[in-house]
Amino acid sequence: MNEVIVNVALVTYNRWNCLSKLLDALEKQTKKINSIIIVDNHSSDGTMNNLHERGAVDIVGDDETSVKECKGIRYIYYYNKENEGGSGGFYKAIDIATGWECDYLWIMDDDVLPETDCLEKLLGSMKPEIQAVIPNRTDKNFDDRVCTKLDMKSTLKFSVMKRKTFEPHPLRNSLYIVEDIPFEGPLVSFEIVKKVGLPHKDFFILCDDTDYAIRIRKHTRIGFVTDATLHRQLAKKGGTGNKVFTWRDYYAIRNNILLERMYGESFGAKYISPIIGYCWWLLLSIYKRRFKNLRILNMAYKDGLKGISGKVVNPGDFK
Repeated sequence: MNEVIVNVALVTYNRWNCLSKLLDALEKQTKKINSIIIVDNHSSDGTMNNLHERGAVDIVGDDETSVKECKGIRYIYYYNKENEGGSGGFYKAIDIATGWECDYLWIMDDDVLPETDCLEKLLGSMKPEIQAVIPNRTDKNFDDRVCTKLDMKSTLKFSVMKRKTFEPHPLRNSLYIVEDIPFEGPLVSFEIVKKVGLPHKDFFILCDDTDYAIRIRKHTRIGFVTDATLHRQLAKKGGTGNKVFTWRDYYAIRNNILLERMYGESFGAKYISPIIGYCWWLLLSIYKRRFKNLRILNMAYKDGLKGISGKVVNPGDFK
């Protein structure tokens, strides 16, 4: 176990308070990490200066990279010239990671917090037929949802979330075989990463992790390790209900259509489901008198059908 080389690939944007706690947790893992690759999506909250004061990076300019050792870990820091969203960030982070040999790549957002033995337990669950595993994010603020089935054939399931079948709580097994992952702590064999390639950068946010999971499953099974704990620092109990759409909902609706066109296993899933989804949100928005939703809905639906990807709306648009 001690000879296994693990590198971390993470994306950050204006979350230094979370990132600093995450780095503390990574440095304290019971299984030593070799390298931490950080793609900074052009943070403006002093992230680079704070990392510099920590002794982990040198000050760099846009699209420049710093490589420095800190506390026995190699820090590879890349400062993006603009915010390319989680999708663009993970594309770049994993692209950089492919240039540094390792046995496993640990992929994560900046707001997660693994327990000190999380990596050790993930590694202990690797098997010849399971070369990708994810931790359990269940804690007092969040109930993790274990996706044991992703139905890409049904016509009536008009969103990725509706296509998922979840294991009921409480979780009783030590290991589950799953069909979807979040980019919040999956550990993947480097050989599988090289076969799968890079994430889809043009989703901007949302659905890039599901796309990656579908591609991983072409090469290996994915395991959910129940006793490998990773917390979500910003998690809160309770839902928001049928809220007014924001810029995030544009990407949720558009990317759902793009994903169904890419992986739908029937004519209905590819071409009829988006129409059903559009009608559902249209009628619900009118019924709830949320007429501002219609602009986002129409734009997202039109762009999804046209296959338009990439960054179209900015965070904070549609206020």
